Amino acid sequence: ERDELRLFYNHRFSTRLRGYLGFYGIRDESVTQIGIFVPREYVTGSVGLEWRFKQAWALAGELSNARQKFRGDPDFADGTAFRASV
Repeated sequence: ERDELRLFYNHRFSTRLRGYLGFYGIRDESVTQIGIFVPREYVTGSVGLEWRFKQAWALAGELSNARQKFRGDPDFADGTAFRASV
């Protein structure tokens, strides 16, 4: 069984500049007591900007963070990324 929540906000600051915020979260649960499936929670968030300097060319950057936790494990996995593109 999976529960999901997705949120995304896109804002145009000008004709050449736009920004966005995003959030994605899931929770996985086993549907039966038999099996090796381990329930988990996963969330990720991102923020980004895109500047269009020509009609067909744009410079974009995004910062994102993800976190995952398995039930029964006291630790969690965490990662941060930055992406730039033309």
